[in-house]
Amino acid sequence: MQRESLISNEHDLQQRPRLRQACLRLEEIARRLNPGDKLPPMVALRAELGMSFSTLTAAVRKLECDGILQSASGVGVYVADAGQPSVTRKLGVLFRINQPPQMSSVDSYVTEILVGVRREAARHELEIALLDAETESIEAGSMDALLLYCHLTEALVMDIPPSLPHVLLFQHSPDFACVVPDDFEGAKMATQHLLQDGHRHIAYLSVSSHDSIARQRLAGYHAAHREMDLEVNADQIRFLPHKPSSCTYLELGAAEMTSWFAEGWRDLGCTAILAHNDHTAIGVMKALRSQGLRVPEDISVVGFDGTEVSNLCTPTLTTIRVPLAKIGERAIKVLLEQMKEGKTHTEKSVLPVSLKKGDSTRCIPA
Repeated sequence: MQRESLISNEHDLQQRPRLRQACLRLEEIARRLNPGDKLPPMVALRAELGMSFSTLTAAVRKLECDGILQSASGVGVYVADAGQPSVTRKLGVLFRINQPPQMSSVDSYVTEILVGVRREAARHELEIALLDAETESIEAGSMDALLLYCHLTEALVMDIPPSLPHVLLFQHSPDFACVVPDDFEGAKMATQHLLQDGHRHIAYLSVSSHDSIARQRLAGYHAAHREMDLEVNADQIRFLPHKPSSCTYLELGAAEMTSWFAEGWRDLGCTAILAHNDHTAIGVMKALRSQGLRVPEDISVVGFDGTEVSNLCTPTLTTIRVPLAKIGERAIKVLLEQMKEGKTHTEKSVLPVSLKKGDSTRCIPA
């Protein structure tokens, strides 16, 4: 132990002159620039100064503490401007869908999103700070960027500093930079799959028609029917009630499907049903079994999201696979773009989805 300490101290003594020299050289470069100007890339600085990456990085950190430089992860190093908020290297993450998850959440949907977020944030040395679900305003300078996973109406009323880079996940809105799956194409793809299997009366169990996700998926469902010159009976579409935090989508799907049976489901003559998500679809299958119907022999069922639960149910679920981790990664890239540009924007990033076939659907005679 004593020998290791001596070696460590000797290494520090060797590094200090180099660190002092690196600080002086970087400070000279900073003086030739104006506040807010960007320094040359680290590769160019290494070539110009003849110093190692680790020494330059340590010097940048030292000059950041002295208020001379500011660095933005994945973007670059800048001459500090006293009028600008300091760089925190913090990414605020606000989850307000159902209950706010912890990093160790067992919810596979949330976990997959966070895998992508954490992976891309780590690449750019951004620290993730989970915000309280009740947060309504963001203090300027408390973070470098903000990731929102909440309903659109909640995002619209939040007090967010205008200059703070921020992005909204899954919700479609012209007021925000959004990262979303192709909900329209996903619902269209699912409906087309059922139509190609011979189904001509396809029910749809959706969330509120006021939800931006539901509107996209409903449009895809209708588009698939129009391409086949088929009309949709309004009674084939039913909406789930508002989801309380204490109730799961599986429970809602089972309860709403049971109510649908009591209100004339059998009279519709539907041979298939598309559900809002995988958990709702599993709840639907539970209700169908309680009514003596078999999946897929009597009714074909399709979910949405493609989470692990779709493989764990019986029969396995045909569903639309959403690239959850990639959505998380893309959100970080959008935030970094805003940080680099020094301004926010409202562009939408749409990621493709795919059909994952399970055993919950079957072909029927024409």
